[in-house]
Amino acid sequence: MFVSVSHSSNLASLQAGKHMGKVVMSVTPDMMVPVIAMPKQLSFRPDSSYMIMGGLGGIGRSPCKKFVEHGAKSLIILSRNAGGTKGSQQFLNKLYRAGCAATVVSCDVSYESQVKALMKSYKAELPPIRGVIYADMVLEMRQFAPRFRAAGAFIHLADHDLDFFIIPSSLVGVSGSASQANYTAKGTFQDALAKHRREEHLTAVSIDLGMATSVGDVVQNKGVAERLT
Repeated sequence: MFVSVSHSSNLASLQAGKHMGKVVMSVTPDMMVPVIAMPKQLSFRPDSSYMIMGGLGGIGRSPCKKFVEHGAKSLIILSRNAGGTKGSQQFLNKLYRAGCAATVVSCDVSYESQVKALMKSYKAELPPIRGVIYADMVLEMRQFAPRFRAAGAFIHLADHDLDFFIIPSSLVGVSGSASQANYTAKGTFQDALAKHRREEHLTAVSIDLGMATSVGDVVQNKGVAERLT
């Protein structure tokens, strides 16, 4: 008879084949047995709001759907077109039918005054913001200074009591891109901004994504994939 807290060693002895007759493994009430912990299930607070910058874009819609699938009831979506397209309206209707109230806001986050007004307004009208996704993924040859100001204003004006602050960035911020220097610089800046926020003991993570081939600008605009490869 084996009486031991280490069932693995008992089984190893059995595998050696040196025992005679039957073997009984005894378990006492106070015995601790190691087990594999169940992975923590993803869930979002139904009494909180989650803000997604660029939430109506190809990449931004994915986290919106994930939020709703796992319990979120209030989304604040910042978009340049504020749901003005047919496809955007259809997407918002799906979120509504799934039990989520999605508030769509047209806001130029490169202006700090607009960001301040936005935060003040929705702090009074909606549940507290507990998570932010800054999904500004636009491939355009234009000045990137407004984007830098936008990210800086947005990340510092967000409520500090957040469960997460996620910046979907780009791998080209590390590897570089010959034809998209501004986009490359933005990715590098976003990585540094997330690091700076963590150094201030605030939640933040920057995720350097590769090329998304099924959604977003790569699908909607011809030639984007060639420019990035």
